[in-house]
Amino acid sequence: MELRKIKSIKQIRNIYKLYQNSFPKEEKKPFGLILIGVLRGNFEVFSIEKKKTDEKNRNLYEFKGLAIALKHRDLVLLDYLAITKEARSYGYGSKTLSFLKEYYKNYRFFLEIENAEDENAKNYEERQSRKKFYLKNGFSPFPFNVDLFGIEMEILGYNCSCEFSEYFELYKNQFGGIMKKKISENIFLVEK
Repeated sequence: MELRKIKSIKQIRNIYKLYQNSFPKEEKKPFGLILIGVLRGNFEVFSIEKKKTDEKNRNLYEFKGLAIALKHRDLVLLDYLAITKEARSYGYGSKTLSFLKEYYKNYRFFLEIENAEDENAKNYEERQSRKKFYLKNGFSPFPFNVDLFGIEMEILGYNCSCEFSEYFELYKNQFGGIMKKKISENIFLVEK
């Protein structure tokens, strides 16, 4: 398995399709803004691929998933991680996290998940399973949650801490104009 930064239209198409099918509408950023962020150096987008060799000994890469990270100063937010349905339960998620933890070892590396303690959520079991997965992979909860555009999110970090003000700054400084204003009006601290 390899994590390859996007370089081809095929990779972008595969990532876009999986991105659109894997996350709720209200949790997705406009994909064009992510690509602009890549050009500005704020986002890093990885294609998770399995390397194969064909009969002519050429390297072929089979798409298995995506990882999208948002960077600011010494902070890295794993914004999205998704594995294709066919590749789930084969360790691609854990292997990807291991790679990213090493790749970002000089950064404070963290992620967001939907509040797993909300027993009234229609996807409560999925939330519990997701949290268990990240805890198993070495992440631990921050002492605060956030209201991110109306969705309560838990923040889990890998051997690091972060203040809400730093988290907020990471988001606020990634976009300009109207998006910066929208972000400022739609991210709030939720005390535990």
